[in-house]
Formats: sequence, structure tokens, C-alpha cells
Amino acid sequence: MRANEEAHYIGVDLGGTKILAGVFNSTLKLKATAKHKTKAKSGCKAVMDRMAATIEEAIELSQVDRCTVVGVAIGAPGTVDMDKGVVKDATNLGWGSVPLASEMKRRLGLPVCVDNDCNLATLGVYHVELRAKPQHMVGIFVGTGIGGGIIINGQLHRGRNFSAGEFGHMVLNEDLLDKDNPFVGSFESLAGRRALERTLRAAHKAGVKTSLGKILGDKKNGIGSHHIEEALMKGDKLAIKTVREAARIISIAVGNVISILAPEQVVLGGGVVGALKKHLMPIILERAGDRVLPSNMKRVRITTSKLADVAGITGAAWLARERAQS
Repeated sequence: MRANEEAHYIGVDLGGTKILAGVFNSTLKLKATAKHKTKAKSGCKAVMDRMAATIEEAIELSQVDRCTVVGVAIGAPGTVDMDKGVVKDATNLGWGSVPLASEMKRRLGLPVCVDNDCNLATLGVYHVELRAKPQHMVGIFVGTGIGGGIIINGQLHRGRNFSAGEFGHMVLNEDLLDKDNPFVGSFESLAGRRALERTLRAAHKAGVKTSLGKILGDKKNGIGSHHIEEALMKGDKLAIKTVREAARIISIAVGNVISILAPEQVVLGGGVVGALKKHLMPIILERAGDRVLPSNMKRVRITTSKLADVAGITGAAWLARERAQS
């Protein structure tokens, strides 16, 4: 890259259902994005090849000179060893231990770093949306799975094993636990997108009438948050009941986080919240303090992210810039 050229950074959000890549300039203005389905069942190598192709497509759409791209950061589900660039226990992808940073560097010929997807979404919200104003902040992201990120004294807290913020594994209903699946009864198993789909399918199978009947009858395709949103707009009683219960579960999780971490602000994001926030947020705001000491709720803001779907790639681009400038 020549001295007078502006540097560009690529942020990638690798999710259980989609790969989203974005090209950002030096001030973290988003220039272009590309998105494709993850197709996790096709295998680890195929997913990485698809991610590389998505990144190259984003560069082409941005019309920036490829030689000005100086760093790539990828947000991946699961525990991420940042020092080694290895993704571990990414259950939504079916990955055990994958050296993602080195594999993507080989494919792209660019510097690549990797972090947990929700950590990067939290960094995006914190640094770009909130301008690093709160000293203590928590991000909770409800999508295919549920995860989060923790800001303490202005710094992202990753924990000893890089696994801090796995709010989705909080057990909220111990009565549902069983020896074969230790995560049954967890926050994610009760309020993630797959949990909503599971609840809707079970009710439909039991004979409950719903406008989602045609979609629920097709087991080949999953139910997206947009399908649920469309059903809500039609006044679908099953969808309304399912979303209200999800909101109640989310409110309990938010209250737990406030009791434990006492943040200034809790920011909710992810695909489920983005699509259904109009129906979720009134219940969450009303009930988050039900199980929290009144004094603990004072001066705590509970909001949704304005960055929405691009929070993850924005935080990833911020990290890529930090790495390139350090």
C-alpha cells in the first residue's frame, strides 16, 4: 500500500446460518457488504472456502484497491483462543477445534485475527455506537444461539479461557436438565431462534392453528425470525404466545446479568431481537427488574443496538484496525 492511500479493514461475522463480510475505511465507515449462507453441514473446509469467497466479493463490491486492505478480523461462535487463532466448541457449526486464523490467512494472503462473534459485536456497539462512553457495559445477542460480551472499566473482559460472556449457557430452568444434554434448560435452549422454532413446531404438531402452518410443515427449511415477525403482524396467537414467553426468559437473563455485573448499560442485539424487538422490548423492560434488588436497577439502561446486523462486522473491523496499528 502506498503512503498516500487510505487503509481498509474487513470485518466478518461467521454465524450458524449466515456469513456476513464488510469492508470498512480507516474511520470505520462501512463501504460494502456481502452475505451468503453458512451451510455448516457442508463441513469445515467448505465453510472456510465460502467465507473467503464472501470476503473477496465484499472487496469487489466496495471498489477499493485490494492492496489497501491491511487486516481482517473474524467473529466466530464458540470459544476462541485469540493467541493461537483457534476456534473451539463452536457447536452451532459442528466444530471442535479449528485453526481458523491460519487457514483464512492462507486463503486470503492477508493478516487475519479471530475472536468470539459476540465479543466483536460488543466491541462494535461499545466503540462505534456508544463512543466508549459507559465504563461498564454488557452486550447480549439473541440469534441462532445466544452469547454476549462484557466491558469492564472500558475494556473487553475475555476471561482466563477466552470464554467470558457465554450468557446462553446460564441455566434458567434446572427442572429441564437431563444427563444426556446438559444445556437443556439453558437461556439459549429456551429463547434462541432454534428454541422458538422448536416450540412452534411442537405446538403445530399438537394441532394448534397458526399462520405458520405451511412453513412448520416443511422440515427441510428452518424458521427465520422474519417468519415469526410476519406471523405477529397477522395477529397469530401461537406466535404471540411464543414471543411473549421468550421475552419473559430474556428478562430473567438480563436481570441476572445486572445483579452479577452491575453495568451502566445492557445492550440487546442479534437476529431475534432485531426482528422482534417491538414485541420483545416492552416485556423485557417491564420485567427485567422483577428478580433484582431495586437499588441494583437504578441508573441501568436497557437498550437495543442501532447497529443491528452490522454490529459484529463493525466490531471485527475495529479489532482489525487495532491490530494493524499496534
